[in-house]
Amino acid sequence: MKRYQDFDIKNLSHIKIGGVVKEYIEFESVDELKYLKECGKKFVIGKGSNILFEDAYFDETFFSLKRLSHIEYLGQGRVKIGAGSSLADLLKFMAQHELTGLEVLAGVPATVGGMLYMNAGANKISIFDFVENVTILDEQYNLVTLPKYKISHGYRETEFKHRNVTIVEAIFRFLEVGYSFATAMGASDLKKMKQPLQYPNLGSIFKNPESMGAWKAITECGLRGKIVGGAQISELHSNFIINIGSAKFSDVIELISEIKFKVKEKFAIELEEEIIIKKA
Repeated sequence: MKRYQDFDIKNLSHIKIGGVVKEYIEFESVDELKYLKECGKKFVIGKGSNILFEDAYFDETFFSLKRLSHIEYLGQGRVKIGAGSSLADLLKFMAQHELTGLEVLAGVPATVGGMLYMNAGANKISIFDFVENVTILDEQYNLVTLPKYKISHGYRETEFKHRNVTIVEAIFRFLEVGYSFATAMGASDLKKMKQPLQYPNLGSIFKNPESMGAWKAITECGLRGKIVGGAQISELHSNFIINIGSAKFSDVIELISEIKFKVKEKFAIELEEEIIIKKA
């Protein structure tokens, strides 16, 4: 394992906001995870693409499984993959083996473990649509493999968000009918066109309510482009908050609070964050 003391969390954040964590670890094997028993408070991080860190000191251990990035083809459309593997690596592997199913997610900067944690998705496709089972390190630090039917999950939601467990690997079952490069390229190009990817950001801030898209509600409240400090509600996509300078945690939180207040006031809708807000 690789261990770092007093690590700057900005290096782990897509929006480039965050303070310092007491210890940061990159595990290089599943066996090394037993070290977590010796840690006190801890937090697992993937690519940091949807986590807003407080700019404060975290007296805890952050750890990453990005080095647990094995991918293995088991046949009949089944793929075993380590939680630290990136979605980009998984899609490349699927293309090589003529598998299909996740192309509409191309361009999402996430690890497989992070996507499983929140049941990430796009265009009415969620990653759990293709899950066969998930192996976790449970609350007692035992490796347990759970079949999909035993895992509570829904729209941008899984039981893992409410348990003190670590996702280690998963087995997916995809269709063996050929990878769609056109779909993947189209999804990636659409993100570049409609999302402010040139700025540090956290992706979609809010889940979409049933009645209307979160971006539409935010726009109709007249909040598109609003700036607080170094943070701005994107002009391009109003469900994104971007770092246009030296944004602080408090800047983003103020924008989130104002969005929720205005949308509730105008539409009687309680917006729910899709991002994770991690306070010290």
